[in-house]
Amino acid sequence: ADLNITADGSITSDSNGDIVIDPAGTGEIVLTGTVTHTGTQNTTGQLNVDNLRIDGNTISAPSTGGITLTPQAGSTVALGGIATATEFQATLGEFTTLRADALQNDTSDGDLAISTQGTGAVTVASQLTLSGSFKKAIHTFTATDAITETEHAGRTLLLGEVGGNANVVLTLPDATGSGNI
Repeated sequence: ADLNITADGSITSDSNGDIVIDPAGTGEIVLTGTVTHTGTQNTTGQLNVDNLRIDGNTISAPSTGGITLTPQAGSTVALGGIATATEFQATLGEFTTLRADALQNDTSDGDLAISTQGTGAVTVASQLTLSGSFKKAIHTFTATDAITETEHAGRTLLLGEVGGNANVVLTLPDATGSGNI
């Protein structure tokens, strides 16, 4: 195939011809300035970009430092298949299903909070075994209130109106056979 160099500096080959640049021995192909690429780039072997290495199915940091995936605001990082790691750290994780052998807080004496949005409930479908103690939540009434399952069921309820001489009216919900105490 013939190689064509045009006045604007473009290098082209004849129809369907490859352009092969092969330095001898340990020589390198050195490009200075910005490289603009359009189309598919096939790289066989290892690709190093700054402190990021892509080799086979592995993306790694070959020297010091971590790898940060930062999508544009409002976008996400999607992991297909099963993600495995020795340690996975994130500020916020949203999962449809989370499977784990253990949930724990790594902060010394830190609490592990499990909560829902709105009026959702935390449910346990299988047997629940407590190896420590169970501490009932305490709710103190300081004014007139309506008794609800979410706010009052299973808790120790105290009348703690400041001064002790105000009329406090508590409205019970209709009996539905829920078993709430």
